[in-house]
Amino acid sequence: RTRVNAAVAAELPEEGRDIHPRSANADGLGPQRLQPGMSASGSEGGSAEPLTAPSPRRLPQLVRAGVVLFGDPQAAGAGAAPSPALWRVRSGLVRLDELASPGAGGTQFVRLAVAGDLIGLEQGYASPWRATTITECVLEAACAEPAQGMAGSRWWLSQMQQRERRCVEALRLRSGEALERLRGFFRLLSEAQRQAHGPDALPQALPMPSLQHLSDVLGIRPESVSRLVSQLKETGGLQRLSRHRVSVDWQGWPA
Repeated sequence: RTRVNAAVAAELPEEGRDIHPRSANADGLGPQRLQPGMSASGSEGGSAEPLTAPSPRRLPQLVRAGVVLFGDPQAAGAGAAPSPALWRVRSGLVRLDELASPGAGGTQFVRLAVAGDLIGLEQGYASPWRATTITECVLEAACAEPAQGMAGSRWWLSQMQQRERRCVEALRLRSGEALERLRGFFRLLSEAQRQAHGPDALPQALPMPSLQHLSDVLGIRPESVSRLVSQLKETGGLQRLSRHRVSVDWQGWPA
């Protein structure tokens, strides 16, 4: 059995903390660890399942970094996507890129999906998008068919507003001094974690992507990001808790 690390396990329901890499509960809806190259059914190298409304009984799933949730798996080398059409991020980070037109090559980072965000509606856009986990994530299937009438309209409006906020935040993270960009990055994650999990959440334990992903998000060269992160570790501003988690102490940051 694979045991989820304590920081992530606290966000899973009791029945979802022990995750079998390639198995599910008897009803087929139990959580599982999805790995690059593995489909949601557990078969390696399988193609993504049709996008259908997920069952409300589906438990949160622990998804490894580097898994493409939708988009072009071959471009990221990450394999097949999980089956639900919509996901809500319980913890971790997902990056969303707009893919270039066929033959043009390249991708363009657009925004991050953080704790509490819904992802998957981008699949209906005219231009293709790709969503990739850049840290270990806990994801839960979200309802694909909200209530009708005024309630449904409010739901759609809230989702549009949320995505617009994230796009504005992504622009802010790419302007100003390098230290201020990194500070804004962790403040964004801290605030999202409090909003998603309430005042009892631990905002000092935050997801940490690779230096390359952080470079893409902040628009700073990887070597500059590496140097800045090393300095903050020396001053106590950042402390590595696990592969994808850090503790932030603002008193250790330069004024």
